Amino acid sequence: MKNTTTRLLLIEDDPSVATRINDALAASGRDTHGSFHLVWAPTLDGALRQLAGNTEPLESPAPLEPLIDAADGTIGDLPYSAILLGLTHTDHCDIEAFDRITAAAPELPVLLLGDADDPVLERQALRRGAQAYLPRTLLRNGNLGNASWLFHTLHNAIERKLLIRSLKQTEAELQTERQRFHAVLASASDGIIALDAEGRITHMNAVAEKLSGWPLHEALDRPLADIYRTIDGKTRQPVESTLDRMLRENRSSGFGTSAILLHRDNGEFSIEDALTQFRDPAGQTTGSLLVFRDVGDTQGMAMKMAYLAQHDALTGLPNRSLMHDRLAQAVTLAGRYSRKAALLYMDVDRFKNINDSLGHPIGDKLLQVIADRLLTCVRYSDTVSRQGGDEFVILLTEIEQSHDAAICAEKILNALSRPIAIDSHQIYITSSIGISLYPDDGKDTEALIRSADLAMYHAKAGGRANFQFFRQTMNERLVQRQSLEDTLRNALKKRQFILHYQPKIDLENGAITGAEALVRWNHPERGLISPALFVPVAEECGLMQQIGQWVLREACRQMQNWQNAGLDVGRVAVNISTPEFRSRNFVNDVRDALAETGMAAEYLEIELKEAALMADLEHAQSRLSELKELGVNIAIDDFGTGHSSLRQLKRFPIDSLKIDRSFVQCMTKDPADAAIVSAVISMGKSLNYRVVAEGVETREQHLFLQANLCDESQGHHFSRPLNAEGFTALMTRNPSHSAELH
Repeated sequence: MKNTTTRLLLIEDDPSVATRINDALAASGRDTHGSFHLVWAPTLDGALRQLAGNTEPLESPAPLEPLIDAADGTIGDLPYSAILLGLTHTDHCDIEAFDRITAAAPELPVLLLGDADDPVLERQALRRGAQAYLPRTLLRNGNLGNASWLFHTLHNAIERKLLIRSLKQTEAELQTERQRFHAVLASASDGIIALDAEGRITHMNAVAEKLSGWPLHEALDRPLADIYRTIDGKTRQPVESTLDRMLRENRSSGFGTSAILLHRDNGEFSIEDALTQFRDPAGQTTGSLLVFRDVGDTQGMAMKMAYLAQHDALTGLPNRSLMHDRLAQAVTLAGRYSRKAALLYMDVDRFKNINDSLGHPIGDKLLQVIADRLLTCVRYSDTVSRQGGDEFVILLTEIEQSHDAAICAEKILNALSRPIAIDSHQIYITSSIGISLYPDDGKDTEALIRSADLAMYHAKAGGRANFQFFRQTMNERLVQRQSLEDTLRNALKKRQFILHYQPKIDLENGAITGAEALVRWNHPERGLISPALFVPVAEECGLMQQIGQWVLREACRQMQNWQNAGLDVGRVAVNISTPEFRSRNFVNDVRDALAETGMAAEYLEIELKEAALMADLEHAQSRLSELKELGVNIAIDDFGTGHSSLRQLKRFPIDSLKIDRSFVQCMTKDPADAAIVSAVISMGKSLNYRVVAEGVETREQHLFLQANLCDESQGHHFSRPLNAEGFTALMTRNPSHSAELH
C-alpha cells in the first residue's frame, strides 16, 4: 500500500471518534508513505445511499480536518477499499447494521467499532464475516499508541479481503476450465481416462465408458488395470498396459502398436493408445491422461484396401499383381526343390462380340461365371487370376509332368463349353489356352508369362477352343508377326493399300445397283494380301481406324471419278469397323470425305456390323441419326449373326439389311438356314428395308433368293471383287449395266 491512496467509508455518529480515526490515519500515512482518504457518513442510511451510488451531500455533524470528506461525492467514482462501522447508532440495531452493510457491499472488508464491554456483539459480527474489531473506548480516550496500529489493522483487513476475492476468482476460473475440460472430453471421439499420481481413475469420458463397459461412477478411484484390460491380438495373451510401461520407463508415449481391449461384458475392440504424464516443478508425476481409440474400422478399411489392391473387383480373383507375387514364390520353391510348375494363359474366344452384342452388364456376369468354373478345375494350392478383360492366368504348383497341365487345360475347356444362362440369354463360349512350364520354358516370371501368352495366341490361330504348349518355334512366329505389324505401318505411309469393288445385283432385272469397296494390301514383294491376313493384326495394333479413314476417302474419290466419266454405278458401300463407328470424330470423317471428293452423300452407303449397333443402343441411334442428316444410306452387315430384336431394329434409321453369307451358303441344303433367310427377307419387306444377300456362289442360291423376292445380291456367282480399272471395264462393256452371270 506504499505511495497509494486508500478510500475508506466511516459510518460513525460520534464526530470525535471520526476525528481521532482521521488523525491516526494521517499519522500512519506519514510513517508509511501511503495515505487514506476518509469518507464519513454519520448515519447508516446515508452510508447505504453512498454504496448504492447516490452521491447527494450528507450533513456533517461537526467540522473535521481536511482529510475527512463528508461523503459529498467530491472524490468522484473512486471505489471504497474498506468500511469502518460503528455498532452503536441511534438509527439502527447493532447487528442489523452489519447485515445491511455487508448486503450492500459484499466485496468490501468491514471493520467494527464497538464497545469493549459487549463481547456477545463482537462474536456475532466476527462470525458473520467482520474482518476486525476495534474498541471505540481506545479511540475516545485518544489512547491509540503507535498510530501504525490502526494502519496495519486496516491494511491486513483489506489485503485479506482482496486475497479472498482473488481466491474466489481463481476458483471460478478453475471451475470454468474444469467445465471446458469436461466438455472437450465429452465431445472427443477417442476414449479418454484421467488418472491421479497412483494410477487411479479420476475421470473418463463417454467413449471410454462405451469401449470399456464401465460407467464413470463405478470406475472412479479404481486402478486403471481393473477396467482397462488388454491382450495381444495374435497370441491372445495379456500385455503390459500402456500406463505400467510408461511409469516403468518414466515417460509419455504416442499411439503405439494396436492391441485388443477386453470389454467388461466380454466384447473386444481393436485399439491404439497413448499416455501423457503430468509433472510438478520438481519432476514428480502428479497424474496422467490415457487416450485410446477403436481402430477396428480403420484396420478393416486397411485390410479391404489391401485386398482390393491384389484382387480383381469384378470376380474377386487374384489380380495381375498378386499373380506375379505367387508365381515368383512358386518359381523360387520349384527351383530350390527341383520341382515343376505350369502357367496356363487363357483367353475367352470372341468375347468382344458377346460384349458388343449383349452389352457390358451381360459380359461382366459372364466373366464372373467363368471365374467360378475355373476355380472348380484346380486344386486348393493352385491360383486362378484375372489379368484384365477376358484373360485369365492359372498357376499350377508342384506338378509331376507336363501331362498334369494338359489334364487341367482339358478340364477348363470342358467346363467352359457348357452353356451359360445369364438373364434370358443362353450363351455358348469357347476358350484358347497357352501353357508354359518351369523350368523348360522360362526360369523367371516374365519369361513364363510371355511364353504362355504366345502359346495362347497360337491356340487361337489354330482354330480356337484348344490348348497349346509353348514351343521355341513360336518365338519365330512372334517375330514374324511383329515384322508384319511394322510392315503394315510402313504400308500405310507408302500408300500400298488399294480398293477392289464387288458389284451388287438387282435380282429382279440383273442390273448393277452399286458396289462394295473392299480393301487389299498390294505388297511390293508378296503381291495382293487378303484382309483376312492383315486386318486382325491391324485391329490389334490400332491401325484399323487409320486404314478405315483412307478406305472411306478413296471409295468416295473413285465414285466421284466414275460419275464424272458418265458411269452410273449406283451407290458405293464402305464397311465400318466397330472402333471406327464409336470414334468421336466418325461423323466428321464422313462429312470431310464427302467435302474433299465432292461426292453427293446419297451415293454413299455405310455398312455396320449388327453387333456394333447392339453394344450401345442410345449411342448407335444418335450416331445413325447424324449420318442420316448428312444424307448417306445405312446398311446392317452380316445380319442374323447378332442378337438384335425387331423392336430394337425399328429404332434405327436404316435402309437395308445384308444377310450373312453363312446362311446364304447353306440355305439350299439346310432347311433351317433356308427358313432364316426367308424370315429375314419377309421382315425386311415389312419394314420397307432393301434386303441384300452376300456370298452368293451358285445358280441354285440365286434362284432361291429370286423366288423369295430378295432385292439384291452379291458374290462370286456374279463377279469377284475387281480393281477400279476392272470395275470400269465391266460397266463400260455392259451399257445396260447388267451383270454377266457365270
